[in-house]
Amino acid sequence: GVQTCALPIFVKTEAEMKLAEEETHEFQQKNNIGFLREDGNSAASYLALLNRRHDELKTEFNLLQKLDLDQNLDRQPSASGGADTATARPDAMNFAPGSPLGEYMKIKQQINQLKADREDLLQSLRPKHPSVVAIDEQIEKQTAMLDTYRQLSKDTLASRRDSLKTQMESLEENIKVWEAKALDLARRVADFDKLRSKTDRLKQTWDRIKQQLAGMDVYKGTAQDTVNIIELAKTPQKIQLELTKLLVLGSIGG
Repeated sequence: GVQTCALPIFVKTEAEMKLAEEETHEFQQKNNIGFLREDGNSAASYLALLNRRHDELKTEFNLLQKLDLDQNLDRQPSASGGADTATARPDAMNFAPGSPLGEYMKIKQQINQLKADREDLLQSLRPKHPSVVAIDEQIEKQTAMLDTYRQLSKDTLASRRDSLKTQMESLEENIKVWEAKALDLARRVADFDKLRSKTDRLKQTWDRIKQQLAGMDVYKGTAQDTVNIIELAKTPQKIQLELTKLLVLGSIGG
């Protein structure tokens, strides 16, 4: 009875297992699993790089919006590192000599130095002394130039903000494309893993039922070999004892 119930399950499981194997084989023919996994990892890494770059640009853009000109220049490593550091990155601020930002920083430093020299002179000279007056004139002249380069520098920062915004928009479009690619690759890999897992599960079930059926057959064969008929049964006959015999036997027994 148990064997009779297990046999249909075995047949059904075997059919499902073969179908799953065919689906897995067909999927492998249409998709190179090795390439899928490799491309999926590459897409995920590149997507992480794009997102990281977008975050950097967004942070820079927000700082350019919130901080004034001098605050933005003070936080730039290239502002005090010369032309070499200023050109270390393609999108870095240009502090090269002759550029608005470079000239602004140069004139600002000159004014600070003139003010320091003036303070030193005032330690021994009066404000109307020709030497002090000459420094005042230089400070005034440099301040006028500084105002000009301040406006040019603001325009430069405004252009940089626009450039950052354009770069972020381009990155956002690129991120969407690569998100779709990464999602598609991950989905196909997941589909294959699901098919393979289903096939393995059915194979394990099929093997287990097969072993159970084999065990039942062995037991059945053993029972047939050890049981033999020694003597055939005869037709039953009714035995009746006479009343006298019964009484005698009863008396003796009593």
